[in-house]
Amino acid sequence: MLHPNLKLMLFSASLLLSSSSTLAENFPDKIQYFIRTTGDTFMSYVQHAFVKKAQTLDITVDTYDAADDAEEQFEQFSEDSRSSIPVVIDLVNPSACPKYIRHAEELKTTVIFINRAPEAEQILKARNAWYVGSISEESGIFQAQMIINYLKQNPGYDLNGNQTLDIMLLRGPEGHQDAVNRSSKVLEALNQAGIKYKLIYDLTCNWSFEIAFAETTKILRSKNEQKIDMVISNNDDMALGVINAFLENNRNAKLPPVFGVDAIPDALDAIADGTMTGTIKQDPQKMGETALAIANGEMNYQKLSEIAGTKVDSHFIRIPYQTITKE
Repeated sequence: MLHPNLKLMLFSASLLLSSSSTLAENFPDKIQYFIRTTGDTFMSYVQHAFVKKAQTLDITVDTYDAADDAEEQFEQFSEDSRSSIPVVIDLVNPSACPKYIRHAEELKTTVIFINRAPEAEQILKARNAWYVGSISEESGIFQAQMIINYLKQNPGYDLNGNQTLDIMLLRGPEGHQDAVNRSSKVLEALNQAGIKYKLIYDLTCNWSFEIAFAETTKILRSKNEQKIDMVISNNDDMALGVINAFLENNRNAKLPPVFGVDAIPDALDAIADGTMTGTIKQDPQKMGETALAIANGEMNYQKLSEIAGTKVDSHFIRIPYQTITKE
């Protein structure tokens, strides 16, 4: 006959093995990743961080590219998503969030929205939905503060002496919420700081290096070119397009201060060599790895806080921004 203590030990071990087995079965061996477009440089770094971490966990990531087509994205999702396979989505159209949540609920799976933010309420009232990203309004505010600090340290910014900060503003796609928020918030903050400015060039360049390069080249070759005191860009790709246009047109000496958003590696290199003044960092690694942790079953707020680098107390997770300059 077994001693009662030994019976208890064996029973406890049995429960532990059973629990471990159940947990292991709940860990996915596959995750579906629905990207908005492969043409977004910043999101390519998020995807890289996500896939790289997944590989260390022996998780396969199936990727679907919507090519910035909202209908195509939902068709991919509704036709290809499978029961109990976690889903990560960078939405083309954030207002479509509820139908994605409903479909995920029917499949009994977790859905993690990244980057472009749906309404927080839609996430918080759904048990199976999460959001991981940064709030676009905040990037505009951070960018404005960086610019204001620069102007305080460089009072000679007014190149033509008209007592006005003459700005070239580069925007993302027309109507894109991130582009609208970043532009409006940076200009609003400049107004609130009492800085008189004029948008002498207000360009929609669709996040694109190539478009920004082409548009800036036209300006630099125009007989009616106006002096630019500062370049403010909704993202780094467009900012780098402007910088390269100045350099390739032998206008190095007249390159104005240039500010971007994203802190992609090429922008950090440009800041280091002095051709770019500053950027606002969204952290693609933290965004990608936090989304992966949730997809892999991590629901503990404390552990998610450690991965995200910020306090997590709900399913709506905001990755904080950081200011990056040469100093």
